[in-house]
Amino acid sequence: MTEIQPFENAEALAALHHRCFDRPWAAESFATLLGPDWRVALAARGADGAIAELDGFIMVQHVADEAEILTLAVAHQARRTGLATRLLSAASLWLAARGVQHWHLEVAADNHPALALYRRFGFVETGRRSAYYENVDAVLMQRDLSNQL
Repeated sequence: MTEIQPFENAEALAALHHRCFDRPWAAESFATLLGPDWRVALAARGADGAIAELDGFIMVQHVADEAEILTLAVAHQARRTGLATRLLSAASLWLAARGVQHWHLEVAADNHPALALYRRFGFVETGRRSAYYENVDAVLMQRDLSNQL
């Protein structure tokens, strides 16, 4: 089983993001986001351990006791293996260790696999942003971490 750990290679994060999303982030965006101790990318490397071949990653940030999932990406070959749930679990432990009580995210309303994943992980819908993603609503979700550990 691949270990999930902090990861700071902006080019590799951007490469996987590019393979997973229609509107991917550039390596420069990841480089700008990485660094502060209140933000982390946790990644699972490919089976061969190659830096350039990530199986998946999650990027989160926190301020005080609130956190946000910035993005989560899983390579096509690693989907339906439980990796996304493992990434969410690793992130929740990282956040809980820093005193985070609640975390939230937004996801496109037509991204049914992601919505199902987040609901299974205990996130609940708290609102919507109309036509946020080019005529697709953003679903706002939140999860309580205060009773996790």
